[in-house]
Amino acid sequence: MERLLDYFLVVGHGDKLRPLTEEEAKLVDPSGICHTAIDTANPLKMTFKAEVMDRFPLVDYHNCEFPKLLEWFCLPAGLTLSSEPGVPKVHYFIAMGGMGADVYRLYGSVFTFFEQVPVELLETLKVQLEAYEASHQSPTLPSDTPHSGESSPPSQQPLSFFPSPTPLSSSPSFRPAPPPAHLKPKIPRPPSRRNLEHNGSSPMLISSGSSKALVPPVFQMKASSSTPSLPTPLTPAPAVSQSLRRLTTEKVWSPKCLVLLSHHNFLPEFRVLLTELYRMSSKPMAFPIERVISNYIVEIPLPPRGVHAVQHTIPVTNTI
Repeated sequence: MERLLDYFLVVGHGDKLRPLTEEEAKLVDPSGICHTAIDTANPLKMTFKAEVMDRFPLVDYHNCEFPKLLEWFCLPAGLTLSSEPGVPKVHYFIAMGGMGADVYRLYGSVFTFFEQVPVELLETLKVQLEAYEASHQSPTLPSDTPHSGESSPPSQQPLSFFPSPTPLSSSPSFRPAPPPAHLKPKIPRPPSRRNLEHNGSSPMLISSGSSKALVPPVFQMKASSSTPSLPTPLTPAPAVSQSLRRLTTEKVWSPKCLVLLSHHNFLPEFRVLLTELYRMSSKPMAFPIERVISNYIVEIPLPPRGVHAVQHTIPVTNTI
């Protein structure tokens, strides 16, 4: 290949934060390392889908197709958010392309840095997670009626403070001796039926052996045959977790990758180039940075091995 570089691309979250689905995770990560579950309690633990945001050139070469699923070579563990920016780092990979005798290697150099996520994307993500949290809440309400297969509680009999006494003997010939006259207690007479009817209440009869006595109904207590029903509580509104509130009030950072693909193993030189491109993109320039990228891919030739060297200055660093 006479080209020094084949492709330049930018990998990140794109125009929207898309949580990774289980199908997408199993397609590229059968081991299940990536954390794909939607976690409304801590959105920073979720894994999002990375995508190729930009590339140059836009058209594939006839002898070198653009690799598929290249974003997973750049972010092997998926795209995750963080509350603090990480330290920029560089790593490398090798991708295979072609078929049969036309198999070739592409050496990839990846410069990963962190940039702040726009508030608009975080607001959209917050709305999605709130809707997910509300749809998966199923509060359990108490029921007054027993479920199928459950028996209703048995009805209880009326209770009384005056239970029936047990007779001393069931023999009709048994007669206890009457106590002396001076030891007889003075028992007040119960109210007559006429006085009770005058007060608007009815007496209660309590049997004791063969005799019956009148007891005012005020001493009568009955238990309810059914358990009193409690008032049904109102369904509470879905509570928004504290992490969702903090999602849009604090700074959130996301990884972004600058990637170079080449047929040639000039990894130290590509690392210098990516570092300088990152520095140039972080400050104003007199010319667009795309001009530098196109110059490396289109205009700089590949020197013959062991014969010549190409020196290029970007912006103050000499690259050979």
